[in-house]
Amino acid sequence: DWKTERYKAIIKSGTVEPRPGVLRLMDEVKGAGIKLAVCSAATKSSVVLCLENLLGLERFNGLDCFLAGDDVKMKKPDPSIYITAAKVVSTTGADHVELYLRFFQIGRVNDLIVRCRN
Repeated sequence: DWKTERYKAIIKSGTVEPRPGVLRLMDEVKGAGIKLAVCSAATKSSVVLCLENLLGLERFNGLDCFLAGDDVKMKKPDPSIYITAAKVVSTTGADHVELYLRFFQIGRVNDLIVRCRN
């Protein structure tokens, strides 16, 4: 439909930028050897479009885990997408994994830090 096509065109245009500090934080996390996961309740195709264009292909392909709403049965506020990501990342052999996950619920921000030890 028109709205979806317009959204895609805006994202692909290069005029939309990540929030300040996001790219620096991602680079610092990866540079420190911490596994990095991105979780979104949106559809996979929509999130891939955004991440490839906002992060760039190198950062997107460098994610240790990427999950979208299509990948889980229940969406937010159910925590299954975050639990699944923690399990995926922790099975890569890391001794210590920290995932910093920020999600929005009804106008307030909730932060969840997941620490996994193998």
